[in-house]
Amino acid sequence: ERFARAVKTVVQPDEVVGVPAVLGLRDSAVHAEVERLVGAPVFEIGSQPPSIPGMRMNERLLSHAKQQGVRVMLNAEVTGLETEGGRVSKIVLHAAGRSRTLPVDAVVHCPGGFESGALSVNSYNQVSETIFGLPITATDATELIHGDYWGKPQPLFEVGVRVDESMRVIGEDDAPVYPNLYAAGGILAGSIRWREKSGEGIALGSAAKAAAAIIEGVDA
Repeated sequence: ERFARAVKTVVQPDEVVGVPAVLGLRDSAVHAEVERLVGAPVFEIGSQPPSIPGMRMNERLLSHAKQQGVRVMLNAEVTGLETEGGRVSKIVLHAAGRSRTLPVDAVVHCPGGFESGALSVNSYNQVSETIFGLPITATDATELIHGDYWGKPQPLFEVGVRVDESMRVIGEDDAPVYPNLYAAGGILAGSIRWREKSGEGIALGSAAKAAAAIIEGVDA
């Protein structure tokens, strides 16, 4: 309140006030209250993550998801899968110091890429998908890394899993590896996201496509 009243003394007619992005994490009324006290339109200046607006949106998304019946498991590491009849039937995960399995109808695999450890290169230059052992677009890193650091992007970072139009992971024969296993985000092949500035778009678009395919019963 003291801040807003101090700002009010220097705001000129028809001016708009920009403030750091700190106007409340959980209280949605803060923004309107600051505008009322200042007597002028107020906007928040974006900042690098983690930021208050991002944390605010995450809190609201999680709250909404939980209200819809979504179960969120923190600090649980997916380590593998089990199959039955050619389909993924269970996910194996490590949580609270032990392994356990969860039955599944469908799986959307979105673990990221090299930065998260979902894709890895070992000392023999062999590239692999580390969680489910899925087929990827290249398994030999020898020709995927060049010495021109400031030149073209390293081809290695285009490596990932291939998917069909429904976002199901496919193998060399272009057939789904498992009919109910989908992929989204950074694990997908063919894009160098930080150069294209395409990471969030790919993540959101592929996740939406996978969810729509599951709802439509593509894997039935």
